[in-house]
Amino acid sequence: MKKSCYFCGSKVVKKFGKTKQGKQRFRCLSCFKTYIWKSPKNKCANEQIWYKWWVREGLSIRQISRISKYGRKKIKRIKKEWLNQEAPELYKDYARAKYLIFDGTYFKRTNSLLLFMNDEDGKVMSCRYVASENYENTYKMAKELKRFGVEPKSVTLDGLKPVIAAVKEVWPRVIIQRCLYHIEHQGQMWLRAKPKTEAGRDLKDIFIGLTGIRSEFEKGIFTKKYKAFLNKHGKYVKNLSYKEVGYRDIKKAVSLIANAY
Repeated sequence: MKKSCYFCGSKVVKKFGKTKQGKQRFRCLSCFKTYIWKSPKNKCANEQIWYKWWVREGLSIRQISRISKYGRKKIKRIKKEWLNQEAPELYKDYARAKYLIFDGTYFKRTNSLLLFMNDEDGKVMSCRYVASENYENTYKMAKELKRFGVEPKSVTLDGLKPVIAAVKEVWPRVIIQRCLYHIEHQGQMWLRAKPKTEAGRDLKDIFIGLTGIRSEFEKGIFTKKYKAFLNKHGKYVKNLSYKEVGYRDIKKAVSLIANAY
């Protein structure tokens, strides 16, 4: 498609270098003015991507500014505009939702966005922007869903005991499933990028690929690896001192897997 001049409408234009942001610049050969071709759809799509980076990936304003090549003030303005938008219409067919996912995302450790999602279609069923991911807030959300007719068979969550207690209070017979992503991510954080001990390196190998478990057979393979680790390093891990952070984190990583069973 030929890019018409914004100023005079002429189609006699040519490419005229690029901006600092890497965008193509055009020059009109009729009025000799330069301009950038703007697409409202592309602009909106890019801003939504940057907003998702902030929400989902936890990138800072500074990081997004560096990646997008826009100033921090502009990124802050975009973030504020998206936060002020009305939330889309939430789930309608509540009674059919049988497998739920619950998760919370923190923003600078001051506020948290809590979500209940339907695992089958990935749609949000309930959301709250609150101070923390605790029993009270989780209970209110779960109670609201129950009033709408939601009776899930299972709820997948990150393993916080107050959250589990709240879900069990509302749905006593529901099956609680630990989120494999949270287990793998947290475990690898505690073990560091390059564990210094043999036990740490062997345990890190167990955590890698945890999210790839898709069947009972793969679960059995993982269980055998974990039991082999305990047979080899169980006594060593048990005798580790809590005075040193690195060693303490190995114990926490081991208990992370043990509590998931």
